[in-house]
Amino acid sequence: MPITSDEAIRDRLGPAIVFVVRVALGGGFGIASTMISIAVAWGLYLFSGSHSLTVWLAMLMFSAGVGAGAGSLLAWMQLDRGTDSKRMVTVISVVVIGVLSAWLGYHYGSNREIECCAISSTTPIYYTAIGATIGTNIALIAIFLMRKIFQIRVGTRIQNGVV
Repeated sequence: MPITSDEAIRDRLGPAIVFVVRVALGGGFGIASTMISIAVAWGLYLFSGSHSLTVWLAMLMFSAGVGAGAGSLLAWMQLDRGTDSKRMVTVISVVVIGVLSAWLGYHYGSNREIECCAISSTTPIYYTAIGATIGTNIALIAIFLMRKIFQIRVGTRIQNGVV
């Protein structure tokens, strides 16, 4: 049976659509879980009785990184491929990048507000959440693309009989 033009377009656009959907879901899940984890950290800070700004900032950065990592991983994780050690390395690296991105977002938001983008109700917590989400998604996109490039190179070598 011959392939119709609709099927050929679908076959060509399928990976691109999956990529775009994963980017959108990674951003949505990432920001939602980041805000939830920041709210939990805020509650823990309030009920712990601590009055230290350093403790609050550490809890904010860590919770934003973990939340963004967890939410973004929901969209990007491929459970059918890889080993447990690869998954653990991915999770740990994404959480670490999320914490570092949260720190960058916090310092960007509290020190460098741009006139076009600054809103009177925008707090450094907002920038922390956005920074963590963007950082984790960029890291996961890079990991996803590296895996795809590696699969293409190995697949081409196997087809050519090099491996």
